[in-house]
Amino acid sequence: MSQEVGDELLSRVENGVLWLTINRADKGNAIPWYVRDALIAAFREAHQRLDVRAVVLTGAGDRHFCTGADLTVPQPVKYEKPEGAPERAVGTAINMMRGGSPHLSQQLMRLRVLLQFIAIVVIMFTVWLMAK
Repeated sequence: MSQEVGDELLSRVENGVLWLTINRADKGNAIPWYVRDALIAAFREAHQRLDVRAVVLTGAGDRHFCTGADLTVPQPVKYEKPEGAPERAVGTAINMMRGGSPHLSQQLMRLRVLLQFIAIVVIMFTVWLMAK
């Protein structure tokens, strides 16, 4: 059984294996938003199908499996741009990290380091008390 999910993502089921091929070799198999969405839908469908026992994700061509997201393909606009806003936000994540505006994951990482430090201090204090 073979099925085409657009011309940039090929799909076939063979012997209980769903084969998904990113078919954008000329672009290094970079994934634009619509191929990403099709991949997500294919994985969800495979999860529900009883005839699919495994999934193999491959890339077309000889050079690249996948070079990452294709940022040259703009995503559809979900919200209207506020007046005076730039066309595209550039470097937002790196500016947040450098500027000290902690993101949730950064806060969790700091908490983890703090908890590890506290655990080490408690262990050292316990050892000190036992040696007394």
